[in-house]
Amino acid sequence: MPLTGLAGDVRTLGAGEFGFAVALLLIAGLGATAYGLRHAARARLIQDTPTSRVRSASQGYVELEGHARIMPGPPIVSPLTGQPCVWYRYKVEHREQDERGSSQWVVIREGVSESIFLLRDDTGECVIDPEGAHIYASYRRVWTGNTPAPVMSTAGAIHPAGLTWLATQKRDYRYSETLLLEDEHLYVIGAFRSLQDEAGQSLNEAVSALLAQWKRDPERMQRFDTNGDGRIDAEEWEAALLEARREALRQRVENVAHSSQTHVMTRPRDARPFIISSIPQKILARRYHNKAFAFLGLALAAIGGLGWLINARFFTGA
Repeated sequence: MPLTGLAGDVRTLGAGEFGFAVALLLIAGLGATAYGLRHAARARLIQDTPTSRVRSASQGYVELEGHARIMPGPPIVSPLTGQPCVWYRYKVEHREQDERGSSQWVVIREGVSESIFLLRDDTGECVIDPEGAHIYASYRRVWTGNTPAPVMSTAGAIHPAGLTWLATQKRDYRYSETLLLEDEHLYVIGAFRSLQDEAGQSLNEAVSALLAQWKRDPERMQRFDTNGDGRIDAEEWEAALLEARREALRQRVENVAHSSQTHVMTRPRDARPFIISSIPQKILARRYHNKAFAFLGLALAAIGGLGWLINARFFTGA
């Protein structure tokens, strides 16, 4: 009796087509399993790691909670809206049409802040270097407009005409920004180190001394002149300040000496995650759990589909 329906279609597939379908389901199942287990592990890590205080935290992999503070120096602002913050990520997209007339959003500009900032609890401060971190921010906005950059008023604020939300699909530019704001409550887990300050010198004094030294070296300062106009503008100066801060921290690692300490949180050198979040850790753990269940459900579906495919190919109607 001839087979009909999907099972019959599977029996008529060529060897190459059948092998491709098997490989696709196998890769989907294994990949979804890996992602599910990773998200479950992160949820468990967040739930099981005890929260430490800055002053008494041990050296190594540590969880901290506190409030975000900006480092002394030039302010950190979002390039799209000028919103003061301690960290930002932004993206500008343009609606374009392909040859078939279908429209899609194409990224034309994006960026992320690399400036270090502070986490402060009731016992002290810790310098947070966000490079390599998984960052989850509660402040995120998306809107559309007619220009490559949001329209700013003379007062320096976003013009009301630029604040058209995604429900309005007539505009050809879409902007998005994600911010960590000063004074927001932060949850951070990563590699914690306490570094001794050189001869009682503060971090800011060490940064200022480095910048003064670099200013006397035209070749060194030329590295920060990224647009080649012969001068260091505000954005380029912020890059120089960031590098000076990181260099000052590196020098402290090599010159453990006297008085007060500087605490630093960075990305671990091993595979453990570095997470910075303004979303409360209980909610963050729940999100990881939900993603884990979703991926593991997808893995079960893929494995079930693979089993059905093999059964239809080799056993159904045999």
